[in-house]
Order: sequence, then C-alpha cells, then structure tokens
Amino acid sequence: VDTAWSLSCLLDKEFCLDRVVIDSVDVQTFASDTPPQQSTGPVELPEITLPIGAKISEVLINRVSIQLPGDAPPHVVQDIQLSAEAHNNVVDNSTLSARYDTYTASVSGNIELTGDYPLDLDIALTAEDILPNELPEGDGDQSANVAIALNQSLKNLAVGVEAQGSVSATLTGSVKPLDPKIPVNLQLSSPSLGWPLLSQSIVSASNTALTIDGSLDDYNITLLTRVQGEQIPLTTLQLSAIANTERASLPAVSIDTLDGSALGNANVSWSDGVSWDTNWTIEDINPEVYRPDLKGMLDGKIQASGSVVDGNWSLDLPKAAIDGQLQG
Repeated sequence: VDTAWSLSCLLDKEFCLDRVVIDSVDVQTFASDTPPQQSTGPVELPEITLPIGAKISEVLINRVSIQLPGDAPPHVVQDIQLSAEAHNNVVDNSTLSARYDTYTASVSGNIELTGDYPLDLDIALTAEDILPNELPEGDGDQSANVAIALNQSLKNLAVGVEAQGSVSATLTGSVKPLDPKIPVNLQLSSPSLGWPLLSQSIVSASNTALTIDGSLDDYNITLLTRVQGEQIPLTTLQLSAIANTERASLPAVSIDTLDGSALGNANVSWSDGVSWDTNWTIEDINPEVYRPDLKGMLDGKIQASGSVVDGNWSLDLPKAAIDGQLQG
C-alpha cells in the first residue's frame, strides 16, 4: 500500500487524501441461511451529514478478486480508480472507474445525501466484444458503448440511455426505483436491431418504438416495428399490452404482411397454472409476395384457448377456418 496525506487540511476541518495505491485485494463471500427481509413500503433514505469535509485526489486498486460461494472461479475487477470531494451532505466532482474482463465502466457527477437525494450522474460503459466467438458472426471484436445519464433524484429518477456500436438504441423516461411497485415511464427506440448483430440476416427490426408506462400492478406496453428476415416476409407489427406479475393481456395486435393483415388479441395467465385464449381475423394474405410459386389469396378466422395445470395440457379450438385459393 502506497499512501500520501495532507495533514494540514485538518486545520480547516477537511480530510485530504492525496493518494492511495493498493496492489491487490482478495474478497471471499459466504452463503447465508437467513432469508432476506421483504420490504412492503417505499425505501426511506437516511439523511447523511459529514462532520468534516473530505477531498480524495486519487485511490487506485490494481486488482480485486471476489470469490462467490461455490466452486466457480473468482471474479477479478481491475484498475479501480476513485476521486471525490464531499462537504456537509454533498458529494461532488466524483469519478469512479473500473475494468472487468473486456468491459470498462466509469461514473462521474454529484449527489446530495439529503431529502430525495438529488443527483446528476453520467455513466459510461464500454464492451470490447459482446459476442462469444462460438455465436454467429462472433469472430472478431463486436464492440458496444453505452452512455447513461441519471438526473433529478434517486426517488424520482430521470433516465437517458444511448447505445452505439454493435447495438444502436435510445432509452428515455423516468423510474421510481425506491417504490416497491417500481413505477416507470420509458420509451425505447432503435433504427435497426437484429440477429446476427452485424448482418441481421436471420431477423431484423427497423424503426422500433417501445413504450412502457405503469407499475407492477399493471404495465401498459405499446410496440411498433417493421420485421423481416430469411424466413420472414416484410411485416409491420403493432400491438398494445397490459402485463403484471400474474397475467398479460394483448387487446390489440395488428400484423400487416403479404399485402394483407392479421388482427387479433390474446390473454395469458400464470397465477394458477397457465391458461390462455386468442382470437384472430386474417384478410387478403397473398403468399405470392414472398413465394412467387405460391399464387392465391387467403382469409381466415381462428379462435383458440388452452391451459396447463399440474402438467396436464388442454386445447379448445372452436374455430379454425381458412378460406381462399392457393396454387403452387
């Protein structure tokens, strides 16, 4: 351990740490038989006021090895660097960075340790390669950069996320992380997503817009995207959904494809076994758009429901009618 202090700062009621360099730290954790306590109400933030100010110019830990319970190899975090200033209940000019494997992360900004904990933080995440070599197009470096901005307060958090590189997407909105019901209002947009990440040859989704609004009682979800791929004709998908921890309902699903459309709805519940029902109306589907050797026009109606209880499956199909002509 290499350290340097400025003791004269104590005359001004300030703790000054010029430098601390630690070569290696080993941490071993143990499993606990005590179940974690479940909170039913909002998290109450303590008000923290430091008796003296603090100025930390540089803390460097070259290596931290964390051994979790079990036989898995330890996790190694490297190049941990910290600098910060704190006075009364304000922590500002703070910077924290670290590296894990091929990933790096840094946090900078300030936070007040009082009230709702007002904050202004910027987080940068960098991945040199997010795809293992054994996955499609995994050879080489598939890098990604994520910039996260957190504003307002810890109680009412404004979020902005921008991903660039192998994945391109933007997330904006707000979340209340201290509320057990986790209320959110989020909007996700992406010009292009798909698999594999580079060629997007198997499936690609363009101009995707996803919104999530609500809480664990009910999240309201909307999605609009255009999908196509090796086995998928150009399709516009639009849906609305309501979901919570026990069930999901899709009151309106619209699929425009093959010069026609499919309109439907569906419900799924998993609170007591799994049960589901769905209804679809198919109009003016022309397979020739995707397969020139299949000429025709198809319409149809499908109504179905089913369940899985104690491993027993049931299916009810009161209506499954496809009308039209097909030549191939």
